[in-house]
Amino acid sequence: MRLQVPEFVRKVIERLRKSGHDAYIVGGAVRDLCMKREPVDWDITTSARPHEIESVFKDIKHFSLWHDTITLVHNQKEYEISSFRGTSGRLEEDLGLRDFTINAMAFDMESGRVIDPYAGQADIAKRLIRGVIKPENRFREDPLRLLRAVRISSEIRFKIEDTTFHTISNMAHEINACAPERIRDELIKILLTPKPSEGFNLMVKTNLMTELIPELMEGYRIKEGFSHKYTIFRHLLETTDRVRPEIHLRLAALLHDIGKPRVRKRIDGGWSFQGHEEQGEKLSISIMKRLCFSGVLIKRVAHLIRHHNIYYDPGWKEADLIRFIMDVGEENLDDLLELRYADIKAGENDNRELGVFLNLTARVLAIKNKGTLDKVRRLAINGRDIMEYLGIKEGPEVGEILEYLRGKVYENPIINNKKELLKILEKIKP
Repeated sequence: MRLQVPEFVRKVIERLRKSGHDAYIVGGAVRDLCMKREPVDWDITTSARPHEIESVFKDIKHFSLWHDTITLVHNQKEYEISSFRGTSGRLEEDLGLRDFTINAMAFDMESGRVIDPYAGQADIAKRLIRGVIKPENRFREDPLRLLRAVRISSEIRFKIEDTTFHTISNMAHEINACAPERIRDELIKILLTPKPSEGFNLMVKTNLMTELIPELMEGYRIKEGFSHKYTIFRHLLETTDRVRPEIHLRLAALLHDIGKPRVRKRIDGGWSFQGHEEQGEKLSISIMKRLCFSGVLIKRVAHLIRHHNIYYDPGWKEADLIRFIMDVGEENLDDLLELRYADIKAGENDNRELGVFLNLTARVLAIKNKGTLDKVRRLAINGRDIMEYLGIKEGPEVGEILEYLRGKVYENPIINNKKELLKILEKIKP
């Protein structure tokens, strides 16, 4: 079989072989090549031990996070080289200890042959993800494989084979033995697939969702309300599918209504979810901290969730719109509007709310195009100017005056200069 292999990977294998070691391309790269997909990662397995690998590649930047794996860095890409797994020092044992049959293949560059002792190519043809030999043993060796099965299924749209599926469901609780950072990385990959809802629905069916994000399951059978088509859980997934594949947006979409089940109240024959934005913000922060997301990302996602339910009225004046933009932050505006649009499209049974939202976006765009925001972005005077001019000390009053001046500037951006603002201060001078 002729497979397209990058020049650097070829040179790595050639160097290992010239040093007296066996070396093969393995794992997802072989699977992708057999499927005529472009591999994302290139992994190599070799008979060389870790210290021998380091010796062979001492002139190439490298590091080691696992005791049997050396990662080479070339042109800002990483290439993992692992020693044969197992005790026999044989390739077949190494492949038998890998997670799924479609990943338990090796490519021999010398002969051009795919080595496939566990029928991975047959499972590719059947579009199946099957655990190697005994799935429970593979999952016990590394419980992250429970979630990886779901992730791979989401990425390549393969079905999880029945025995493997039932084993995952029965062993789902063992995922908690994994480091949260590793779980987070798999969840990110699921979130960035073209249709993340498929992966998250599979997590529910395999009991992994209950273990990893039980808060999402609180809305699994709860309807949003009479004007909504779906349960809260399905609405969250429908919204997630509709935003572009950037992690902060996908996370915000997934978690934006997660607070609804905890604030739901029956009022006048219907359901109220008052305060769900604040509750959702708190829950999302807790979930993301538990999964070790970065502080910067947590803050960004939580901000979108807090503001996602835009309470816009077409009767708003331009000053109200400017205040709204400044409150959410110009840097968050496009993301917030995209999230809200997806939220509406994923839930409403009629187009009334969509019409109101489109009116909002048209008016926001008009303000941006006019350059109005440039005139109000920063007040021409600051707190120190106010204290000096009015002869007052630092305190809450200064903040209140600044807010008052901002309101005046939002109403009439042309007055945002020191002379005009001091005239306003003159009127309130003690």
